[in-house]
Amino acid sequence: MPPLPHALLLVVCVLGAAGFGCTSAGPHAAERGPEDAEAETSSADAPDAPDAPDAPDAPDASAPTIETACAAWARNECALLAACTPAELARAYRPGTCATRQALLCRARAAAPGVSPSFARSVATCATIEPSCADYRLGLRGRSCAPGGALPAGSRCGVSEQCADGLLCAAADTGGTGDAGDAGDAGDAGDAGDAADSGVSDAAVGASPPCDGGVCLPAGQAGDVCRDVGALGLARVACSPGTFCPADGPRCVAYAREGDACGATGATAARGTCSAVTYCAADGLCAALLGERFPCDPSELGACDPEASLLCDAPSGRCAPGPSAAPGEACDARTQCTSGARCDGAHCVPLADDGAACSASGECLAPAYCDPSSKTCVLPEYASCK
Repeated sequence: MPPLPHALLLVVCVLGAAGFGCTSAGPHAAERGPEDAEAETSSADAPDAPDAPDAPDAPDASAPTIETACAAWARNECALLAACTPAELARAYRPGTCATRQALLCRARAAAPGVSPSFARSVATCATIEPSCADYRLGLRGRSCAPGGALPAGSRCGVSEQCADGLLCAAADTGGTGDAGDAGDAGDAGDAGDAADSGVSDAAVGASPPCDGGVCLPAGQAGDVCRDVGALGLARVACSPGTFCPADGPRCVAYAREGDACGATGATAARGTCSAVTYCAADGLCAALLGERFPCDPSELGACDPEASLLCDAPSGRCAPGPSAAPGEACDARTQCTSGARCDGAHCVPLADDGAACSASGECLAPAYCDPSSKTCVLPEYASCK
């Protein structure tokens, strides 16, 4: 019989350490004499020495820190905003501040009760994903960017990362998609930045306190009952990204795709139930948003891509960049305020800094929100969301 390979001998000896007997210690074990066997027998009769306590597991040196993961994710998120929703980026942030502010939000979510220990690794992986702009706007990055948390159904929450797999955090009285009360929800469910799906992103201006009525609810699909019909109108499920819970309920409705009928209710009058990458055309069907220099009809609201700051130019009949204004300059409903500013009806007003006075949502620099009690801009904090 040829000698056993060294690797196999090592396996046999490891088994011996577990009590199965090590029958060979090397390629020349068969040459040992009777005195060796006697020594082995004596050794076997001796009582076993007590096992040494197990050494503590060494930390995983390859695991990214929250700070590193969130910084990488923020850079990726801001690059996607610049490429896919430049108007949103200009509305929500001053030049050069997006990555810093997005990292603050990421770290705040990581500290929320129930968030998975693998959050940092998942976020770091997500930072390497470059979805198409259509998928980004539709919130189709995938839940891999937001691993399931520990909170069961019915738990109070602020972000979906707190909720167990199969659950989303939504307002208990609406059943809408997205994180309930989350500072910086991009607006329409299913749009870019929908945190319930993308994991962390909420690019637009802060809206309300982070734990405002949020409950972990089962993720509902089109046709699932999202709201009880009655005086309370309590949510039954959280409509998954790509669907929404209509104001009149009671079931989740899928956003219409290109070529589908627009529907009577939905995110905006211009879009009807059309998805974030389409608009409601004059024929009553959803059509793809138009890019710069595409022919357009001024009577079709929202046909030119609003997230590219495009409007239908009546003289030329083509989509063209709309008017923009810096802080302090005059503005109206058609003007895009830039550099982290909003139009107060007459002038572009800079969004307020953290700690500054505010009176309503949308006045604070993202991702801060206007705290209703102190009337100041406050960064989201999720420690009490449980």
